[in-house]
Amino acid sequence: MRACNDNLSQAFELYAWNLELGASFYAPLAILEIVVRNAMHRELTALFGASWHRNEQFQRVGTKIIEARLSVVSGRPPQKASTDILTQPAKIDGKLRAERARKMGPTSPIGTKEAPTTDDIVASLDFGYWTSLLNRDVENTLYAAGLYKAFPHAPHARKKKPHRAQIAEKLRDLRIFRNRVMHHEPLFNRKSIRKDLQSIIEVCGWIAPTAEEWVKHLSKVEATLETAPIPLR
Repeated sequence: MRACNDNLSQAFELYAWNLELGASFYAPLAILEIVVRNAMHRELTALFGASWHRNEQFQRVGTKIIEARLSVVSGRPPQKASTDILTQPAKIDGKLRAERARKMGPTSPIGTKEAPTTDDIVASLDFGYWTSLLNRDVENTLYAAGLYKAFPHAPHARKKKPHRAQIAEKLRDLRIFRNRVMHHEPLFNRKSIRKDLQSIIEVCGWIAPTAEEWVKHLSKVEATLETAPIPLR
């Protein structure tokens, strides 16, 4: 209403258009999330094996983070120092096991209640999980160890690895933007809306140039922006 000077009819039109704008970002954001997830999953598999989230070495990485945080928050309950690196895959594993057991029922034959596969776990991990693997506290143990290979075309100094902090910052901003879209918040008043699309395209290009081109081909963001019912910022 404020954006439309209390014109109710125009406000409804703007609200409906804002929904269209959010929908136009669905495909670019979906491709971004899948491309990031698959690239990082590939490199984690190379580092720790097919079931990387259960690997002892990977578990030690997460344990060290918990221990470091415990030393900072001494006197508080241990759960305050947990890390998604370990807890989120474990929670998903437990949830999927419970769902399978419930579907199979108590009389299901022995051997039919297999543990969830790594692909099951990976598909259930949220975007925030993948961005957390680029945090500074795991730079040496994950990123420098080989996770940087997920972003072969990202900015980097000559003969050095792609710049972790720059990648992490870009993905953090995109995660916040993604949540704004998925939670149906206003986008029409966002000054950086075209920059948001460009960031999605850019990160996809850091991983695979073909993904970058595909996002450009599928995106309807620019066309939607052209139909805005009010002047955009």
